[in-house]
Amino acid sequence: MSGAAHAEAAGGARTALRLALGLVVTGAAFDASPLYVPAVGLVLLAVGLGAWVRLAGRGAAVHGSGPRSAVEQEPYPLKLELRRGWLPWPQARIVHPLMSGGLQLPRHPGGAVTAHVRFPRRGRWTLEPARLEVSDPLGMHRAEVRGRARGAVLVLPRVEPVRVASGAGALPAELAGLHERGDGGGGLDTASTDFEV
Repeated sequence: MSGAAHAEAAGGARTALRLALGLVVTGAAFDASPLYVPAVGLVLLAVGLGAWVRLAGRGAAVHGSGPRSAVEQEPYPLKLELRRGWLPWPQARIVHPLMSGGLQLPRHPGGAVTAHVRFPRRGRWTLEPARLEVSDPLGMHRAEVRGRARGAVLVLPRVEPVRVASGAGALPAELAGLHERGDGGGGLDTASTDFEV
């Protein structure tokens, strides 16, 4: 049920560590010891947020399921079962190939959420796995948990009602009269047709 968590440091963590190194070098060059305090704070912030994101992603899982059939271009309820990692995640969102953007999750979600996706065309679709992206509020670190693909969805064509324009030939009242008299659309009189086997 769980996919492997892949954690990486974003550009913000590398920038914070470079800034901390610059503060240490500047403090040593100009004998300005007050610069060491923000340098240590930046290092602790980058390392602490990285550990939080890694532990929140470790053990987390996402699993998607839904009905076996859908209608083209209509909302399909994709039920996503979530399992948290070792720690509550700072920020998390669900990403799926059929979703525009992502679904932002609350910090302490329940066991499942429902996302509505749309299939652009009819046919048989393999239900792609969803991804759970865990990140810190400052965007320094990110962990990604991939779910497993499960099942296929048969997407049926959308059915639309047939409408007869009032200016294009027979009026709807005239069509009703043809049907009652048994006149077919091809000009055949079907009133006396015997349907015995």
